[in-house]
Amino acid sequence: MIRVAVIGVGGMGACHARNIAESAGAAVAWVADPATDVARALASEVGASWTADGHEALADCDAVVVACPDRFHAEFVLDAIDRRLPVLCEKPLTVELDDARRVVDAESAAGRRLVQLGFMRVYDERHEQVRDALGPLGPVHHLRCVHRNTAGAPRTVEQLLVESVIHDIHTVRWLSGDEIVDVVTSVVPGPQSSARFLLLTCRLAGGGVATIEFDDGAAGYEVSVEVSAEHGNVVSSDPHRAVVRADGRISSEIGDDWFAPFLDTYRREMRVWLDSVASASATGPTAWDGFAAQAVVGAAVASHHSGAVEAVDLPPQPDLHRNEDA
Repeated sequence: MIRVAVIGVGGMGACHARNIAESAGAAVAWVADPATDVARALASEVGASWTADGHEALADCDAVVVACPDRFHAEFVLDAIDRRLPVLCEKPLTVELDDARRVVDAESAAGRRLVQLGFMRVYDERHEQVRDALGPLGPVHHLRCVHRNTAGAPRTVEQLLVESVIHDIHTVRWLSGDEIVDVVTSVVPGPQSSARFLLLTCRLAGGGVATIEFDDGAAGYEVSVEVSAEHGNVVSSDPHRAVVRADGRISSEIGDDWFAPFLDTYRREMRVWLDSVASASATGPTAWDGFAAQAVVGAAVASHHSGAVEAVDLPPQPDLHRNEDA
């Protein structure tokens, strides 16, 4: 039985804890969060112990899920690596690029992959279909990601990039098989000095280009991707939704919830991670993927402030993280 500590009981932490509790061969040993009432309630629901101190939980488990606020990711992931514990960390890997590099270096020093990062679109059926279809179509020339969100509160450019657009950055890297080498950011302001719309134009190492369109005030939540390759195009399918005919109209629900469309995806992500823990061979998005995506975020922020194209400065990729299907 794999005994898992879940650090953080927000929406993602609670989702992961419930998915673990429903998985064969695994159990939630600890729920760690200083939000006492919420954490105790979740611990009771999944049959776990509760602690306010996540590091205490890491001392008594076989694996760890890090789903606490982003600014605390680095300390718990580094502690898990130091204890040689497999860890599923929600994106972003860290908030600061230097901390992400520390994680990559610590994992390399450990001599084995321990980190799987929560870029869960690699387990989403629609994105997998695009990846599979691209196989025989040759090099990618252009990749377009569209991400429409229904914001609950104003956010800065930095917040949009780290909290949301980083998913699309990973999608570009994953589907193209290339690193992003430079980026230019265009911004449409929103109310209260926030950002509403971002357009990232990226150049890929293999010579292709990618565009990422993000709207934080859309009519509904939608994610799509379109790829033009040497021998054809691939467009992600639309989600299956009922078509309603009423009052002289044909309509279909979009929905404004970013969480619900990916519930099955999160279950698959958890199953893959637990299987990798059982086999002592980590798979999926890597710490390097988190570091590389964070480096693109840094270049995008710099481009926003400079108004110019900014290079993505990446060191050589460690051997530990090469040849991964992530």
